[in-house]
Amino acid sequence: MIRWLGQRDNFRCGPIAFVNILKWAGIKTWESQPITEKTMKTIISKELKCTKKGTTGNILDEEIMRINKLRLKNVWEGGLTTCKKHLKKGGIILLNHDSFFPQPDGTRKKVGHFSLIIQVNHRENMYKLVNNCEPCRQIGSRTVAWIHKKDLAKILRRKDTCLGLISKRK
Repeated sequence: MIRWLGQRDNFRCGPIAFVNILKWAGIKTWESQPITEKTMKTIISKELKCTKKGTTGNILDEEIMRINKLRLKNVWEGGLTTCKKHLKKGGIILLNHDSFFPQPDGTRKKVGHFSLIIQVNHRENMYKLVNNCEPCRQIGSRTVAWIHKKDLAKILRRKDTCLGLISKRK
């Protein structure tokens, strides 16, 4: 069973998603080094060019495509059917979407966010997400959470949502 990493700040969602993708793919080394806390810091600062403003989808895509064991296909207008089919084939999905972070003044700020969709249940009405901000806040900041398909559908309908369909090369 994979021990998924969760985000502990407001800007490392991309690197956390990347490390979780490596874990899912069974990749235990990066740049000839074992994946450790120190290696993750290198990935975050050097490879993913992560600053306090985060990282970009383009940089994250480039790093995923560098991994020979993985295939990535971006879909801009994918819905629940796309997600369900890909998950049932054994893939995972990098969800690049907007999230809303609470601000000290009580308002909510819209920012880009990366999550992973890793599973659909047998009834096909719930999806398991890793590091998804909105539902996790509602149920108490957990790294992994099941969300109802109607809640995922709302995220997928947002204007700038992109699904990164990730599969293992055979």
